Amino acid sequence: MRRLALIVCLLIGTVAAHAQFEKGKWFVNPSVTGLNFSYNTETDKAHFGLEVKGGAFLIDNVALLLDAGATWQGGGTDVYTLGVGGRYYFNKIGVFLGADVNLNRYNWDGGDKTRFGFGMRVLGYDMYPNPNNDIEYVTLDELLAQSDLISLHCPLTEQTHHLINRESIAKMKDGVILVNTSRGGLVNTEELIEGIRKGKFFAVGLDVYEEENDKVYEDLSGTILQSSTMARLLSFPNVMVTSHQGFFTREALEAISRITLENAAAFEKGETLVNEVTK
Repeated sequence: MRRLALIVCLLIGTVAAHAQFEKGKWFVNPSVTGLNFSYNTETDKAHFGLEVKGGAFLIDNVALLLDAGATWQGGGTDVYTLGVGGRYYFNKIGVFLGADVNLNRYNWDGGDKTRFGFGMRVLGYDMYPNPNNDIEYVTLDELLAQSDLISLHCPLTEQTHHLINRESIAKMKDGVILVNTSRGGLVNTEELIEGIRKGKFFAVGLDVYEEENDKVYEDLSGTILQSSTMARLLSFPNVMVTSHQGFFTREALEAISRITLENAAAFEKGETLVNEVTK
């Protein structure tokens, strides 16, 4: 089933100082944008993409934009993009406010997988893939090697403990973004810090930490901490740290309350509990 999502991106940009923004004028970017050609030696896959934008002024200072693009990846998923947008130019030097809507189609001639968003190709790794998810499942090594942003959504088990470590970090792209809102033990913090210092990450977002049980839920502002891990993380300008608040939404709290009550009732009746975890 095709789904349509609207992504509105506010943009501020400039164009050439001598540009004209009068009704009836039209333009095409003087060069192809989004042009890239790369070859990943770790996945043995070539990657090539291009994008072209053009537009016309419907009235003075207001332009309608059209763009089209494609990305071809050897042995991977081809992506075709169509988009429409608009711009309002504030003055003659080319400062504008704009909005875009993009439609991305994956495997144009195979299957019905149309995805929207920030122009992202969504990869996933799961020991138990969900066929109802509109996600392209790959191996863990492929996910690490191909992803620009990696977000962790895993339980903490013996198999996932220190899933992110020196070895897995080495497989990631340079300039990758890592987000962990799951469990602190998924990440080897010392080896993460090592990767940050080496410039591997563009940014790191952490809502959970290995040491959070002893440090997050108490006021330790007047205490001399025996570990400097948190202080080192906070010292990096490209690291964002929050206090385990990723779950703190109305939907999550309602689900927690509902499942807790359902489990209490099921336990009293001797029934199977919802989301019961057994070792």
